[in-house]
Amino acid sequence: MVRSIEEINQAAGGLPAYAVLAPLAVALAKDGAAVVSAPPGTGKTTLIPPALAATVPGRVIVTQPRRLAARAGAHRLASLLGEKVGHQVGLTVRGESKLSAHTKVEFVTTGVFIRRAIADPELAGVGAVVLDEVHERHTDTDLAVGICHDIAQLREDFQVVAMSATLDADRFSATLGGVEEVAIDAESYPLQIDYQPGKMQRLTDRGTNPDFLAYAGRAAASALEKDEGQVALLFLPGLRDLEIAAQAARAACPDMDVRLLHGRLSGAEQDSILALPQKGKRLVCTTNVAESSITVPGVRLVVDAGLERVATFDVSRQMTGLVTNYSSKASSTQRAGRAGRLGPGRVIRLFSKVEWARMRSHSLPEVETSDLAQLLLLLAAWGAPRARGMALPSPLPEAASDRAENTLRTLGAVDERGTITAFGRQLARIPADPRLGRALLEGGKRFGPARAGALLATLSSDERDAGADLPALHRRLKRQCPPRWKADAKRFAQMAPTEQSPTSASLEAEMVALAYPGRIARRRGNSDEYLLAQGNGAALPKGSPLQGQTWLAVADLTKASPTNIIRLAAELTEADALRLGEPLKNTSVTVHFEDGKVRAEETVTLGHIELSARPVPARGEAVAEAVRAEFARQGARLFTWSKKGENLRRRLLLLHRTLGAPWPDTSMEGLGKNELFAAPLLAQLEKGASVPQLSPTSALQGILPWPEAAKLDELVPERLQVPSGSTVALEYLEDGAPPRLSVKLQACFGWEQNPTVVDGRVPVQLSLLSPAGRPLALTQDLESFWKNAYPGVRAEMRGRYPKHPWPEDPTTAQATMKTKKALAHKKS
Repeated sequence: MVRSIEEINQAAGGLPAYAVLAPLAVALAKDGAAVVSAPPGTGKTTLIPPALAATVPGRVIVTQPRRLAARAGAHRLASLLGEKVGHQVGLTVRGESKLSAHTKVEFVTTGVFIRRAIADPELAGVGAVVLDEVHERHTDTDLAVGICHDIAQLREDFQVVAMSATLDADRFSATLGGVEEVAIDAESYPLQIDYQPGKMQRLTDRGTNPDFLAYAGRAAASALEKDEGQVALLFLPGLRDLEIAAQAARAACPDMDVRLLHGRLSGAEQDSILALPQKGKRLVCTTNVAESSITVPGVRLVVDAGLERVATFDVSRQMTGLVTNYSSKASSTQRAGRAGRLGPGRVIRLFSKVEWARMRSHSLPEVETSDLAQLLLLLAAWGAPRARGMALPSPLPEAASDRAENTLRTLGAVDERGTITAFGRQLARIPADPRLGRALLEGGKRFGPARAGALLATLSSDERDAGADLPALHRRLKRQCPPRWKADAKRFAQMAPTEQSPTSASLEAEMVALAYPGRIARRRGNSDEYLLAQGNGAALPKGSPLQGQTWLAVADLTKASPTNIIRLAAELTEADALRLGEPLKNTSVTVHFEDGKVRAEETVTLGHIELSARPVPARGEAVAEAVRAEFARQGARLFTWSKKGENLRRRLLLLHRTLGAPWPDTSMEGLGKNELFAAPLLAQLEKGASVPQLSPTSALQGILPWPEAAKLDELVPERLQVPSGSTVALEYLEDGAPPRLSVKLQACFGWEQNPTVVDGRVPVQLSLLSPAGRPLALTQDLESFWKNAYPGVRAEMRGRYPKHPWPEDPTTAQATMKTKKALAHKKS
């Protein structure tokens, strides 16, 4: 390079990282790889790449998880060399490349590096790779570590340096084969840490609380106005949050220079923020890009909202979205460190000490929270399906990997073994979700590469329309043509096929449905809600121009209560919905019991959306399965029991409970397990009979034990003769208890002993009735009743029923159902 590493360090004002270059060189000479651990702002990204470039043959590649950081790193190093980016210091990010034959150090995003390595697994012409900010644990970063380890095993002249701003260096040292760790000691000035929570909640069920964001902006501006420093950082999770806080800060301090630092900035906008203000004070409202990736100069005050946005896969919505969560202690500690690089600094945490104590120690790696479809596709393209045989900083979660691999198989990107297909290799070259990549490849044929590429740029952006109208958003972006969108549209167009097979559907609807057929949605009746083919419900935002449309292709939806909210969609015709959703179309016949009969219904669905249903004849094994399932659920209660059949069942149950085998268990539960009883009945149901047509009584008679059954009426008679000469029906009870005989008391005169059944083993329960048929007593010991209870009953009943006989000794009296007068008349 035109300047030595000493000159670069001197130009940078003397950086702490300079002291680590010698021990790093020793570690690399020993293992070919090393891990550098250092706080943000120590100069490791500025000094280590050119130091390597001076010693290794070939180019040094520096990976960054964000294009903002890659651009900043390249411009910083180029300026120290007195050059512009594109000469000795190169830059390659999505949609932008500045390189020359003289380039020795190239800054790239991690995604660019991975696809370059997949295209050239030996990385010919590259002498070293510096993996920066590996502690952020993006899926791309984790994969890049594993790829570099594999290349290092292949090439002895290849060096790897993994750089981390946290104390998680041991993990990366182990992943790279147990290489040495080199730490940069940086002077850190004392920090005054204050806790200043607002009176409102930071988060609501719809995301960051707008009232809290306004409070954060006012608090940061007020603190900076009173602070001795010139620049302050306010950390917030997303762009919308930055805008709300910045508006409040400007209202509180109109003369203050309030800037927003985020990933959508142009190079010129970014450069202006990364230069010290010439006068006045500057509040930089930033996402976590300034946490470790970018150093904003002049910072002495940090205001931390304690929030971060995390890519999270939602199983219910079948999609990954950015979810705002409370940040970890490690993240808040790094943010705080930004205030102590120039001198004593101050940190204001907009939450309480109690909340600090409850925070996680570290943020979760992306592999544990996000959709893994793109990661598994890249792994398959590298030749390590599901990372088999590959070293990664964390193992891949099984359930998430299964879901992702199934998605890739559905797309045709991998085969049953997880091996990449030719179509999968096409998808792997597209820097987008594989589903969107599929839409680009298919949509390019139908609409042309330019139109398909432009829409994919819209779908890949985080821009949204207030009415969820995708065509309206796409028209706006085409009209405004922001630099990042324009670059993405051009790049995607270059990746799309040029052959044509036109379609009648709209560009937006077709592309969305190609990418996400599971998000084809149909309106629920006349409501404002829609059912998605993948099974969940969602509603359009109020006032959406799409309201009332029957079919939609949903590009994005957000979780909300009571139902999900559609954030981006396009209208579909029914014909196009059925055509594009054809892979999800399914015709099934369900056999079930209804109104005592086996019935079948043929249903045609598009995923979870029912298109039609009609009754069809029930046939095949499904009929038997439905019959058996219903019998398993209800048992003998499935059948309609006549009075006679129910009485027989109870008589047999009494015999079983009293005598045991061979008398069968005829309880409902017992019959439910009795195959001999059930078989003939179920066979009739399987042939199409209905429950009312069946005779469980006949089936019951079929399981009577012979020859014992010949004594059935003797053991458990249906009727019993009483002393009056009448025969009275015995009532056999459900639970196998002794039977009950309801009879008028006068008909029992002359009965000295209680009647019995089952060969005298079971006393009959006598329900003794008044002349009017009302219960007087219940007994199984008639002898005791006559002696003890009858005198009292007689005394009471003589006055109430004087026309009927009430003898003093009922055991010797004539049993009768007549009055005294009728009885006397009979005798005369």
